[in-house]
Amino acid sequence: MLEFRVNNNNRITMEQGGQYGTIDVVVSERGRIIDREYIPAEDMVMLFNYYRYIKRNDIECEFINPNGTSL
Repeated sequence: MLEFRVNNNNRITMEQGGQYGTIDVVVSERGRIIDREYIPAEDMVMLFNYYRYIKRNDIECEFINPNGTSL
């Protein structure tokens, strides 16, 4: 399980159901669940690869790299 505490006092946890299972992503505020998503493992890998590509190539992207120098 991964747990992130974010700057708005929320907590994000990610837990994978088995070796190739879906990732359960939970956003909570003071112990109360405020959002939940289920992300298939292959989509999580795609998201990571996209993030890495944007950063490595300094591509402008509103969410990942807003000050990137190339489009």
